[in-house]
Parts: sequence; C-alpha cells; structure tokens
Amino acid sequence: MTAPDDVPDPDQVTDLPGFITALGRLRLWAGAPSYRTLARQVGPLLRQPQQVSASTLRDAFRPDRRRLDFDLVVAMVRALGLDAAEVERWRQACVRVHAEAKTGGPVGVFRQLPADLPTFTGREPELRRLLAAVPAPGPAPREAGGAAEAGAPTMVISAIEGMAGIGKTQLALRAAHTLVRAGRYADVQLYVNLRGFDPDWPPADPSAVLEAFLRQLEVAPQHIPEGVDERAAMFRDRIHGRAALLVLDNAASEEQVRPLIPGSARCLVIVTSRRTLAGLDGTELYRLDVFGTDEGVALLTRLGGAERVAAEPEAAREIVALCGHLPLAITLAATRLRSRPSWTLEGLAGRLRSGIATLAVAGRSMPAAFDLSYQELAPASRRMFRLLGLHPGLDATAGSAAALADLDPAEAERILEELCDEHLVLQRTQDRYELHDLLRAYAAERAAAEMTPASRSAAVARVVMWYAAAMTAAAAAESPGRTLPPPVAETPDHVPGFGGAGEALAFYERERSNLARVVATAVDQGLNELAWYLPVVTQRLAAIAADWQGQEHLNAIALDAAGRSHDDVARAWVLRIVGSSRLQGPAPDPNGAVVPLLQALEIFHDHKDRLLEAHVQSELALARAKSGLPESAVANAEEALALYRQVGDDHGEIGALTTLAVCLHELGRPRDALTMVQLVVAKAREGGYRTRVAYGLRNLGYTHLVLEEFEEARAALEEAVKVSGDIGERYIHLDAMNGIARALHDAGRGDEALEQHRRFLEALDDLPPTLAERFRQQLEKSTLRYTPDASGTLSE
Repeated sequence: MTAPDDVPDPDQVTDLPGFITALGRLRLWAGAPSYRTLARQVGPLLRQPQQVSASTLRDAFRPDRRRLDFDLVVAMVRALGLDAAEVERWRQACVRVHAEAKTGGPVGVFRQLPADLPTFTGREPELRRLLAAVPAPGPAPREAGGAAEAGAPTMVISAIEGMAGIGKTQLALRAAHTLVRAGRYADVQLYVNLRGFDPDWPPADPSAVLEAFLRQLEVAPQHIPEGVDERAAMFRDRIHGRAALLVLDNAASEEQVRPLIPGSARCLVIVTSRRTLAGLDGTELYRLDVFGTDEGVALLTRLGGAERVAAEPEAAREIVALCGHLPLAITLAATRLRSRPSWTLEGLAGRLRSGIATLAVAGRSMPAAFDLSYQELAPASRRMFRLLGLHPGLDATAGSAAALADLDPAEAERILEELCDEHLVLQRTQDRYELHDLLRAYAAERAAAEMTPASRSAAVARVVMWYAAAMTAAAAAESPGRTLPPPVAETPDHVPGFGGAGEALAFYERERSNLARVVATAVDQGLNELAWYLPVVTQRLAAIAADWQGQEHLNAIALDAAGRSHDDVARAWVLRIVGSSRLQGPAPDPNGAVVPLLQALEIFHDHKDRLLEAHVQSELALARAKSGLPESAVANAEEALALYRQVGDDHGEIGALTTLAVCLHELGRPRDALTMVQLVVAKAREGGYRTRVAYGLRNLGYTHLVLEEFEEARAALEEAVKVSGDIGERYIHLDAMNGIARALHDAGRGDEALEQHRRFLEALDDLPPTLAERFRQQLEKSTLRYTPDASGTLSE
C-alpha cells in the first residue's frame, strides 16, 4: 500500500522535533481524534495491552520531548489508520531520529509553523500562483561591495487578502508546508499571529514580535535592544543568509508588517490580512473571494462524507449557498452534519433556512452556521464556548478555562477537546486553546445575550484570581522563602503546581503574553487589588525572563490600581518593585530607584513591618552601591542586617550579609568582605539552604581570588561545583567551573587551567542551545570569567 498524498512522510523528517511535528500532522490527517479517543484506541494495541491516559498521549505530541516510547509510537500510528508497511516506516524513522539525537544529529532548525490541516480543500489556482512565485532553490546569493550582485534573486513577499473566515491562514500554511516538505526553507520557519482584528485588544506590537523572533533565534534576552528599529536591524542580521520562511498572519496594516520584513534574498514572507497591503514594496497580492459552488461542495464532501453528499447533490449546493460560500461557515455546517449520522442534507439545509439570527461580517451576512453549531452543542459545551468569549487571554489552557467555568480541570479539558472536534476552538499549540476572532466575537455576543451581568463578572473574576494564584505558586517555586504579599483574593481550588524553578519560569514564559491582558481586565472589572498584586508577584519572574518592557508597563498599571485601592501598604509593595526593577535590565537606573524605595521604606516603617523594611533597606544598599555611594550603601546593608536578625529571618540575613560583602568590595575592603561571605556560607549550611550555600561558596572563591589566595579560591569553587551540581543549579555550576580555571591560571598553572576550561566548555555544550547561549552571555560578564586566547594566556 502507498500512503495517501497528504499523509506526512516520516522519511523526510530530520530530527526528533520534526518527527513529533509529523506525528501531529498524522493525527490531523486521521480526523484529529481527541486525545481521550486516541488513548482508548492505543491501549489495546500496545505489546502489553493496558489502559493509556489522555495526558500520556498529549505528552507524546509535545515538541520539546527528548525521547519517545517506541511501542507507544507504533501503537499510535496503527490507531491512526496506517497499514503494517507504513507503520514500519514510522518505526524506523523514530529509531533513526533518536539515534541522531544521541550523536548530535543534523543542525537544528527553528520550526514554528502551526500544523497543516488535512481538511484543506480548494484554492488550487491560488496555491499554484503562490508556489510559482517562489524562486528556484540555489546557493545563497554572493555579495559584491556589500550589495547583492546584479541578477541575484530578491526576497519574495506574498500577501493574501480577503474577508474574515475566507481561508487566508489555511492557504498560507498549506503553501508553507508544501515548500517545507519539498526541502525548501529548511533553516528557519517562523510564525506569528499579529492579531490585527481582535475585537477587544490592539494589534500585536511589532517590537514585541521582534523580541519573540530574536528569542526563538537564540539571542539572549539581555542582548535584545529596546527600540523597534534596533530590534529590526538585529533580526535582519540574525536571519541574513539563512533559508527562512516567515508567516505573518492576520496583519493589521503595512506599518505593523514593515519592521518584520527581513532583507535577505533567501527569505520568503507570506502575510495574511483583511486589508490590502499593496503599499509594501515588492509585494505579490493574492485576493481571495468566497468559494465557488464546486469548491464549497468539495469541502462539504470532505468533512461531511462523500456518500451523503452524493446522495443529495442539490441540498449540498443549497447548504453552500446558505453558508454564503464562506469556508468557515461551510466547515461548521459540515462538522455538524458529520456528528449527526441520522441527519439528511435536506434537514441540515432546513435548519440553516429556519431564520436563526445571522451575523454580519465585513459587510456580508454571515449565515446561521454559527448558531446551528452552537445550538447543537451539549449544555456544558455551550456554556464553555460562550465563557471563552469572556476569557481575557489570547488563548486558554484547561486550567484557566476550568477557573472561568468553575469546573474541575479534567472536565474543562474534556469539553475543550469536544469544542476542538466541532471546529469551534483551535489548538495551534499543544495544550492551548483559542477562538478564531469571528467566533470569539460570536461567543461574547452569546454570553451577553444568555448570561446576567453578575454571572459574567463572576466568571471573569474567577479567571483573574486563577492567574493571581498560579503566578503566586510560580513565584514561590522559583524562589522558595521569598517574601510575597498576602493573597488579596480567595485561592481557587485547582492551582497548578511546579516541581521547581525551571517549571515555574516555563509557565511564566507561556503566559506572559496573556498577563498584561489579565491585568488590564482586572482594572476594567474594578478588581484593583488583583491589578496591583499580579505585577508584584511576577516581578522576579519577569526579571529572569528579561521582560523589561512588559514589567515597566505593568508597574505603571499597578501604581494606579494601588492608588485606587486606598491601601498604603499595597502602594508600598508596588513602589518597592518599581525601585528594584530600576536596578535591573539593559539600562539600569540606580539613582531613579532610590526615590520609590525611600517612599516604600517610609510606609513600611510607619506600619511597623520590620521584615519588609529590611527588604527595602537591602535594595537601597544595592541602589546606592551602584550609584557610587558605597558608604551609604554599607549603612543601609547594616540596617537591613539588624532588622533581619530582629525578626529572625535567616534568608534575609544571608541576603543582607551578601549585599554587605558587595558594598565592602566596592569600598576596596576585600578582607572585610571575606568575613561577611564566610558568615553567609556558615549560616546557609546551618539552615540547610543548599542554593544559598552554592552561591556563597562561589562568592567565597571570588573573594579569595581578589585577595590572591588562589588555593583557597580553588577549594571553595570546587565545593561550589559539587553542591550546585547536586541541586541542579546549572549557572553557578558553570560559573564556578570557569572560576577554577581562573584560579589555576592566576596561580601559574596554565596547562591545568586550560584542561579545566575544556571541561567547562563540554558542560556548557551539553545544555540545550537556547539555555547555553543565555548562560554564555551571562558568563561573559562574570567576575570569575576565564577566557584563554590562542596562546593559552588569559584574555580579559
């Protein structure tokens, strides 16, 4: 047997992420069965039949997995409908990509394209035109005198235009995937939804989009410039010479798109928009109209069943007409037909004819397909659908949807999967659910019509409270023992848990694009306590993620919300994070940090909150040390230390001792700093704070280096390597390894230093590329930095 043409070819995948992407496309080709349904089919097909959970299947499709279970893969491929020969091809491909992963495999690529829908139908002339406009493959164009040679190919920009629901995105993705399957644009594939026509929110900021692209291209966050022009220039530089494919979906305007266009002739850009983009230089325009009758019937056939359509051809044509020939409406009608085997096409046409209210879209009358799909849902699914129209985020998870609907997360996920099966909800990214903007507007309309204002407000409040509780849990997991403000709202029943800092930071990264919308929604709903609380608890997470602009925006909202809450302590919390945020980022402003920190200090002192007073004194010490006022900094650090000892806060005392050591170094008093660091290590050992021990030993090694006590420095750093390795603190582990090389070199043991440096580089290379690049940039600024030049001498 040969597989159908649109079945993904496992022989074409080059690495494990590509294999997992192909598995996802195979699931879509098989009709996109829900994970629950697929799990029931897979269990009996395993070599040792057993019950398989939906979460196990969902995890198998995660693109960041490091390995897959071969038996599970074979059972999944069988369950998805391939015969024995095809199953064997998939098994062999799975073995191959795992072997390549162990040996380094082929060079990694940046694959960000959403899945290609197997239900894509029609648009053959437009697809041929799009593909024909792409230049033939060839070597990268040479340059002469800094400019491309005459006759070299130029970059192609294809703009697909048309009304909402016309199928622009699916055509763009079909063209992109067709090219990628043919081996084109293998270096970089980037996708972004520019959200040009969201009914509730402004279009995506080009600066934020460029930041996301640069992060995906492994630029360390602290090296991403602030301005949009500078980010655009860096993006063009990073992508220059690569065979890159960009899909810029749902653009609002030429001004939004222009900074995102690379300059390399090896790039292809596909843009979709409801507006014309004729003003973009060198753009090929493709204007989509509604389907013709034959194309509409073909889509109805593909989704609703060939035999049923063939039995009632006239009714099929009438359904297409009643749907206004609009692909989105036809898809919804066909999905309803498929889920009702007893319905005739004439019966479906009658329902569409029945006078259910229509929805006007872009000057056209949207037929009753939305209402038909909605009314045929189970009551719980109807309720979830309309509530999703109120969700403040760009997308939802089972957890946030559960809070919105006041359900158990497992039940929420079951309903979301049902809505996916009905094509009412999209799942472009694993475990994240979103609505097409037309359906989002329709869902909000149904919520307004069928829910009381009080019930709508209660649902929104629940999801905002869920975000507050989830971010609090993430902040606590990232930094155990850190002082956080007391909860300002009731904690929901189902808050995600985190196994450590890595999971907490990953959660923040996934939700950061939703966070500003959630805070803005809290303001709109009059939830001022939550509007100031969320920026406060996420401040450290934002700093680690280098989300400087996002945090600055939230800080401003938080200050206003704290003022409206008439709560001095809330205002002090916000002033504290405003001040500490100004100590960080690519352009720290320690002088600007002092005023809000002093204001916060006065409020905490008046309220006799000695712990928070100590925190602010410690931050003032850092601000003044960085402002060139080390004597004042020492006074603040000593006051912080006294306050921490007064309230019995060991963590705070260790932090104040560390800050005091930094200030003493600034004053040129390393011997006194050594005493402070030795106290840090002793106190951390006594309290069992192993992370603090690791950091303290690292600082102890540095201080011995300053004092030219090289053997003592090496001993402290070797212990730091061991402790940090035991607890998985990878940055300190690497920093201390490099510090040992520095100590050996400074002691005159150059060959041993080089050997130690080689071990450091091997450990760095073992990390995932993005993390390795981030650490590499941080290590370049470390006071323990050791970089041998070609002759083996220290280059500083």
